[in-house]
Formats: sequence, C-alpha cells, structure tokens
Amino acid sequence: MTAIKFFLTLLLFPLLLTAQKLPLMIQGKAPRFYLDHEVGPKENYYSIGRSYNCSPSVDIAPFNKLDMKEGLRIGQQVMVPLLESNFSQDGKSEAGEVFIPVYCLAGKGESPSTISARYQISREQLQSWNSLGSEQLSSGTKLIVGFLKVKKDLSSLASAAVKVPVTSGVDAEPVKKKEVVVTQPSERKEPETEKAEPVNKYIQRDSDKSVPPKLSGGYFRSQYEKQIKGKNAETLDGTAGIFKSSSGWDDGKYYCLFNSTQAGNIIRITNPSNQRAVFAKVLDAIPDMKQNEGIILRLSSAAAAELGISEGKFQCDIRY
Repeated sequence: MTAIKFFLTLLLFPLLLTAQKLPLMIQGKAPRFYLDHEVGPKENYYSIGRSYNCSPSVDIAPFNKLDMKEGLRIGQQVMVPLLESNFSQDGKSEAGEVFIPVYCLAGKGESPSTISARYQISREQLQSWNSLGSEQLSSGTKLIVGFLKVKKDLSSLASAAVKVPVTSGVDAEPVKKKEVVVTQPSERKEPETEKAEPVNKYIQRDSDKSVPPKLSGGYFRSQYEKQIKGKNAETLDGTAGIFKSSSGWDDGKYYCLFNSTQAGNIIRITNPSNQRAVFAKVLDAIPDMKQNEGIILRLSSAAAAELGISEGKFQCDIRY
C-alpha cells in the first residue's frame, strides 16, 4: 500500500505544483498588468517563461529589474507581465495555445462598469465570462477579466485550460484603453493626444527595413513644437544606441529610451555630422544593463535610418 501511495504521489506531483499557482489573479494597473509567481524547486527563468508563454530575457527579467546571470531563489516572488503575446481579452490565439482564466477580486461598492473600465474590457465580455445578471457585486467576488495564453505542449498550466465563452452583443463597443506607457514600476502617464505602446511591441530581432519615408523628422514633430513652446529647452549631447523596431517605417512614429525626461514627452535628436533631426516619443528610461553603459539614448531603427545611421553607436545632440 505504501508503494502504491508513493507511486501515485509521483504521478500527481506535477499537478500539485500547478495547483499551487492557481487561480491566476491579475495584479497591477493598465497597461502594466502582471501575475505573481513564487519560484519553486528546480525552476528558472526559462521554465517560468515556458509556463507563462513569455520571454525570460525580453519580458520577465527587465520587468522585474533582474539580472539573469544571478539566477532565482526558491520562494522568490517574480512578476510575470501580461502582454499581447500571452494575454487575451478577445478570444484570439495562435496554433497550439490554450486559455487559462485570469481573475480579479471586486472591491466594496464596485459594479461591472467599474471592473470593465479598470481592466479595459467591455461590460458584455465581463458579463459573458462570469454569467453576471446584476449591477451589484459583493466585495471579494472573483471575476474573470481575461485569459493567459499558454502553449499546450510546453506549459505546466495547460491542464487548467478552459474554452473561452463567446461574447454576446456583437455591436458592443469595447472600453477605450487609457493611453499610458510604463514598463518599469511607475505611475507616469503620457498625454491623451497619442497612444503609446509598451517597448517590447516595437523591438524586433530582425528587420528587412533599410530606409524610412521622408517625413521631415517624423510624426511627433508638431507635438514637440507645442511641448516646448514658451519654455526654456534643455540640451544634451553624447553617444546613442539603436534598437531594431517595426514602428516608424511607414508612419514616422519614432520612439526612444531616454533617462532625462518622463515617458510620453517628445525629444529632438540631431545627427551633428549631417544636421538631420528626428522627433521621438520617450517610451521609458534606458534599462540598467551592461550593453547600455556609456549611452544617453536608445533610438528606434527607423528614426536612426532617417538620421543616416544604419547600425552601431553614434553621436547625437538632444533637445527637450
């Protein structure tokens, strides 16, 4: 009997580990939603990344301001970001992906309207996912607000997958998302005039783009001129780097990472060798990483191309 119990324990052990991580409870504020994960035995960045369908180096480590070389400790709390790649509120997924419910807890006096606004979903979605029939919610009510998308064959959470209910009311308008950019713990907000996106959306490993359209500095030029009107502009010069990006090649929407002003502001970057200038929106501060030592700016590849820079580091003058 003892041998049988031991054998059953071995069979159930992976499921027990998974059960410890469920239910998934959403944390943070839009657009910086995340899940809390407690590191278990033999877990590392890569196994956690497989479980939650996100990149350990691009998503998890930077989100937590961690150095992957230092590893993780058993019991360490890690924030797992909910991104377009692993979080669904529209029922869309890639081949081989399944859905795990992600919940929130209603606060005192909250209604479906306040919940849907906070988590950027329509009331119809919220009501469909949770079979709601009343405006009144009891404090502590657990509600589905989206779904973690995981790879069925890779994630330890896949056994908890569910079928996403179809939302009734096809003509329902989704809640307008707040236009906020934050990739590090912060409450910084950008102006309502232009929606910005997380840094990761624009970074790509390979780009076949080489020349952006001639846009006289880019889409954000007029916003920059309004921003500095009547103000004493700051200036800075130094070495800049580039991140490959899918943004800007067609629409001139240039982005950058910069430490000296807040996210959402527009800065002018000039190449002193040819006096070409572009106007880029600050997504966030430059991550504190070895490859960023000695640079004052990281600029999207489309913006760098308009400056006449194709790769590597370059000197620039900045005005903001």
